Amino acid sequence: MIARSLIASSLLLLSPVKALGHQTATITPAAACRVSIDLAQLVAVGTTHGYGEYLIQFSAAPASDTGPFTIRFSAGDSAGTTTTLSVDGIGPGGLWEDTIPRDALVVLPAPDIRWFEIETDSTQMGDETCGAATRYVMTKFFSTREAFDDTAAWVKVGSPVRVVPLSATLANGSQPKYPDLLKEEGVQGDVVVSVLVGPDGRPKDVRVTTSSGNKDLDGVAMDAAGRSAFAPKHLPAAFGGSPVAGFYEITYTFEVDQ
Repeated sequence: MIARSLIASSLLLLSPVKALGHQTATITPAAACRVSIDLAQLVAVGTTHGYGEYLIQFSAAPASDTGPFTIRFSAGDSAGTTTTLSVDGIGPGGLWEDTIPRDALVVLPAPDIRWFEIETDSTQMGDETCGAATRYVMTKFFSTREAFDDTAAWVKVGSPVRVVPLSATLANGSQPKYPDLLKEEGVQGDVVVSVLVGPDGRPKDVRVTTSSGNKDLDGVAMDAAGRSAFAPKHLPAAFGGSPVAGFYEITYTFEVDQ
């Protein structure tokens, strides 16, 4: 049995936000929006003004227009106040690789945001109205002990920037045990597992994204991923370098030796 990790190398990329571009066409959404929020988190709290530094990770729906997108989204705080934000250049117009901007970093007046929601997304194909179906409620990572310099030159409250953080890495992978009965019966397969790695490097959630077709193989793969240790994803040093939560994908291959 072989366990292998699939993850692209990471580069840094950032650029300022531009205004929403004018579009001549409008796309009416079907069951879901082309863009969704995979993860939103409070990264750090400012040492001078107490501002909140937030990271929002977007993704595009399979077989949809892959961008690049201009995304208009809103943030809601604990007092019920809503702030509208926008960021462009999210997605490459091709495959969404780790070196392509999919994260937006934004500093807001207080570290009490409870949800983010996509209002519209825009590409050369047109505009799409999203709304409540895209709301991401922050049930994890809404508090932090990390601090950042909220007087730094890059800090512009309410103005998101695109950023490509340094990806999480596998520090100590746990090998899954190939069930003896399945091995004897020649049951084989690949299991692709997505691990949500917290800022502390520990797995917070483990899910099978591609099944082997056998629930027992899937189960031992999930167990192994959950027992693994990681070096967490980090913001670029230019933005404080704080550790952040992020996803890491592992493929476990179960095969019988010939």
